[in-house]
Order: sequence, then structure tokens, then C-alpha cells
Amino acid sequence: MVLNMLSADRRLREAIQNPATDHNIPQVARARTLERLEKAAAEGFAHAQYNLAGKYLRGEDVPKDIDAAQQWVSKAAEQGYAPAQVLLGLMRYTGVGLPRDLAETAFWWSLAADRGHPAAKLGSSLISPQLKPDEVIRSKQLRARWGNLINDIASASAGGNDIRQTNENLQKAAEEGDTGAVMAMLAQGADADSAGEDGRNAVINAAWRGRNQIVRLLLQRGATTEFSDSDGRTPLLWAAINGHEKVAQDLIASGANPNHLDHDGSTALIRAAWNGHASVVRQLLEAGADPLVVDNNGQSALSLARREGHTAIVEALRSAGAP
Repeated sequence: MVLNMLSADRRLREAIQNPATDHNIPQVARARTLERLEKAAAEGFAHAQYNLAGKYLRGEDVPKDIDAAQQWVSKAAEQGYAPAQVLLGLMRYTGVGLPRDLAETAFWWSLAADRGHPAAKLGSSLISPQLKPDEVIRSKQLRARWGNLINDIASASAGGNDIRQTNENLQKAAEEGDTGAVMAMLAQGADADSAGEDGRNAVINAAWRGRNQIVRLLLQRGATTEFSDSDGRTPLLWAAINGHEKVAQDLIASGANPNHLDHDGSTALIRAAWNGHASVVRQLLEAGADPLVVDNNGQSALSLARREGHTAIVEALRSAGAP
């Protein structure tokens, strides 16, 4: 069952599996990310609480601490945040950090399934035959006692109860720059790290369009800077491609990794240098971007800038140590 659920939910995989370590993340970026998530989680943002719980589960930039992970994911689940409900149910199912309890597993997954969460629907259908009669009764008692309250909290801003539609609405609003709609969707429990068209989430949609206010809003509430689309491109890569200075600045300040590689082996620095975005190049170099990286075609930021005639960028890269 666990493998089926993981295959059905990218967010769940990211929460419990260690990330790839094939590229260098500057220590300052790690520290900024952790500081941002801790602040947002303490302020009560469920998205940040969920992402912080994932860090404690994985032992990523913090000592591995299952108790801390359980506390943060529980706070997010109790606010009606569906990904956290799925993860908390999985912890109850596997006995990770909490005693194994199929009744509570069924309870949390049923709440997320009510909102249309695909992994929760799958999990609920798979766990139902495993429940003993007393577990069925207790799961129903939990729903009667807490379920309506939690669901009411999740939908307090009105609107639909289908989480997938809510997520799609958030992605569209972020791309279009509709701050009011973004706020409304977040209040309804939308997941800013859910993938839409071409594997892009709301942060990517806002970043590639240059919607810096929306990018800042999503990051302040705990969205990740490292979500990548089907081409392996993060929000910072898209900001670099299109030369959005303010977006790049906010992403870097929030802990974005300047050395992330897309599927072409390119970094944000390579993309910015290629497209002639000198100010973004300078920001990336100051953030610890590696000027020595070459892409899958053997091209570096310097070689591409030189080929395109971007003289100021060539000088900046050579000053940063590019040969």
C-alpha cells in the first residue's frame, strides 16, 4: 500500500524521502530556507508546518526528529491541510513516530479523500478491508467528534471542497497575477506545491511571469523554492531565464538553490548569462552560484555569454573565477 501511495503522490514522496544530493546547495541557502519555514510555521501557516515536518522526517538541514515532525504535521492536518492529513495517516499506518493505529489512519485519509486528494482516495480504498470492526467504529467516532470541525476550518472561506480544483485555481491565479484569488485559494487549503500543467506549481507559474508579489506571498506561507517542473526547472531557473530581477531576489533571499541543475544540465546562472540578464547574473554570483558548471552540451555561463556578445556578463563571470 505504501508504495502505491508514494507513486500516486509526489508531495508525499518529497516529505519522507531524502532529496538528491547531486548538486551543491550553498550553506547560506539552506539556513535561509530553514529560517523562513520555522518563522512561517510558528505563525501558523499549514504549508510551512508541513514542509518543516518533512525536513525533520528526512533529517534535512536539521537533526532527524520524528517527534518534532509529528508535532508539526499534526498542526497542519488539524487545520485541514490535505497533504498533512495524508502524511499523518501514513505515519499512523507505518508506526513511524506514532503507535500504529489503523483507525486514525482511516480517519485522516477519509478527511483528505473528502477533499478529492488522490493519494488519500487510494489509501482509503486499500485500508478499508484491513479494518477490524472496532477500528471501523473508532474511525467513525473520530469523524463524528473532530471531522466536521476540521473540514469546516479547511473550507471556512467558502468555495468548493475539491482540493484538485482549488489547486488548479491557485496555479491559474498565480500565473495571472491575481493576488486576491491567490489569497482565497490559500485560505481554502490549496497546496502551492502541487503540480499542474507541465509539472509546474503556483510558485513556478508566478516566477516565470514575474509576479514578484505573489512569489513573495507564497514563500512567506511556506512554499518550497525547490519544486521543479517536468523540465527540471525551479522557480529561480525560470526567473533567470526571463530576467525577473525582483523575483530572483526574493527567491534567493528565501533560500533558493542557485546551483540546481535542470534536465539539460543548466543552472540559473547559465540561463541568465545566455539570455543576457546581467543584474540576475550578479545576484546569482553573490548567492554562491558556481561559474564553473557546464551543461550537457559542454557550455558554461561564460562560453554562452561570450558567444552571445554579453560583454558585461563576461566580465562579471571572469571576475568570479570563470576561466
